[in-house]
Amino acid sequence: MQAVKHPSRLLESPVTERRNANPRSLTGRVERALGWPGVGLVGFLGAGIVLTILGIVAWLTRLPWVFPSLAPTVVLMFETPLRPQASPRNAVVGHLVAIAVGYGTLATFGLTTTDSITQVGMSLPRIGAASIAVATTTLLLNSIAMPHPPASSSTLIVSLGLLHHPGQLAIMSAAILTGTSICWLLNTVSGVTVPPWPPRPREPHPHNSDPEPSPEQSH
Repeated sequence: MQAVKHPSRLLESPVTERRNANPRSLTGRVERALGWPGVGLVGFLGAGIVLTILGIVAWLTRLPWVFPSLAPTVVLMFETPLRPQASPRNAVVGHLVAIAVGYGTLATFGLTTTDSITQVGMSLPRIGAASIAVATTTLLLNSIAMPHPPASSSTLIVSLGLLHHPGQLAIMSAAILTGTSICWLLNTVSGVTVPPWPPRPREPHPHNSDPEPSPEQSH
């Protein structure tokens, strides 16, 4: 009689769906022992540490070192750091491109000196700025093979005017660089070896539908 597999175990999941393929690392042991709750535990500790550090910096400086789009990046880097979208490269490039595009749409629609949507409400120029910002960010990041979905939140924050002054955008960029570095450092210390600047993925060939080999198959 075939044994029933525990539904929370990760061993039957593809390597890209698991957080860490190295069973000898600290986080690998936790996740293989507890299954998906183990992934949650690692994410809980990692995200808590990173956002606490950045929150303290924000509290001491009275500057926006913590903002909504930072959270999904942190969670992504701890839950599935083996995915290209969660690499430090994609995170940093993604958010920097998003911030630049967001400010560019504000300038295009003459909104750089206008108060945020929470103060003046929605308008047709604001709709145009927000929609074009998200669409353009998506197009650019995929065109350079560096997608990072949380970056769309950054460009929306900027295009809606929630954070749009040059000084605020500089702090956003610094927070992304700092938070990403801390995530990468914690992952490295815990045994998850992810290169900060991994090679770009291979371009898909229109006549080749074979999937790329997983990291496990390539070794």
